Amino acid sequence: MAKRLALYKTVCAEYLELQKQVNPITSTCKKVKLTLSASFANQENYDKDNPKAVAITNAIEKMMAILQPFSMMQDGGFKELMVLVEPKYSLPDRTTFSRCDMPELYHNLVHKICTKMSNDFEGGVNSIAFTTDMWTSRSSDSYLSLTCHYEKPSFVSEY
Repeated sequence: MAKRLALYKTVCAEYLELQKQVNPITSTCKKVKLTLSASFANQENYDKDNPKAVAITNAIEKMMAILQPFSMMQDGGFKELMVLVEPKYSLPDRTTFSRCDMPELYHNLVHKICTKMSNDFEGGVNSIAFTTDMWTSRSSDSYLSLTCHYEKPSFVSEY
């Protein structure tokens, strides 16, 4: 047993020496202990105006704009994903998305499209085609859609 213990100590010493040769940076690094206040500062959530929080919220808005239900915001799996992705991000309530964020996204997109079309029409277009569709949902809500396609003189497809 004494021989095995001596052999074990020798093997361990050799292993540690090889480890220092392979990765000298980690063998000389000092471990830094955070103070209690610094640890709590790392756990504070982002403000809603923080650029990182705004970028995450915008990404979620764009994802939900592709026909995702607002109830997804309360789904346990989605909450776990967001904590894993960014622990400091506090997820807004689904009513915040449905009443504030999504309408703002809609109005920004409408403004962007109107500006783009105005600029294109000022430059001149070769032809314009409109398509309409009307339907009624199962709950008797009526809908009307209007689609516009136009051809610019440059013939460059943009979408």
